[in-house]
Amino acid sequence: MADTTAKLVKAIVIPTFVGSLLSFVASSTALVLHMTLPPKRHFRHALILNLLVA
Repeated sequence: MADTTAKLVKAIVIPTFVGSLLSFVASSTALVLHMTLPPKRHFRHALILNLLVA
């Protein structure tokens, strides 16, 4: 029973961690690109930046 529970926990924890890590990498990349290559001033870009920070 404990072995099955441990396998189930691993099956949940590993994909969750990978998804969180990929999300962090994508958000960090977008923020770095936004800082190094700033887009034109536009209301849309302000909304995108606010979503990245949130």
